[in-house]
Amino acid sequence: MLLSAGVIALDWLVRDLSISLFVVTIVALTLGTIWRDRAWRWGVITGSALPISNLLNSAIHHDPLVPALLYVIAFVPSLVGAYMGAFLNKMVSALRGKED
Repeated sequence: MLLSAGVIALDWLVRDLSISLFVVTIVALTLGTIWRDRAWRWGVITGSALPISNLLNSAIHHDPLVPALLYVIAFVPSLVGAYMGAFLNKMVSALRGKED
């Protein structure tokens, strides 16, 4: 949750979707690598940071809402990042000889 709050703060500061999506992917990849059992949870948690940021930004600053499709797309790189991290963890474990 703390990393998602960091993504929200970065999105407010930068206001560039491509940088925010990159950071979301890296955060999801990191969380998926650390805890690979339920990688989809990390993808959903980190992917929901950008739509929440958009809603908070429009409520606080009275900015118009960005089209929802742009922020729904944030779930795709976050899920890909989380599952890439889980896959990376599994491959490293297999190379070390620790199958679980």
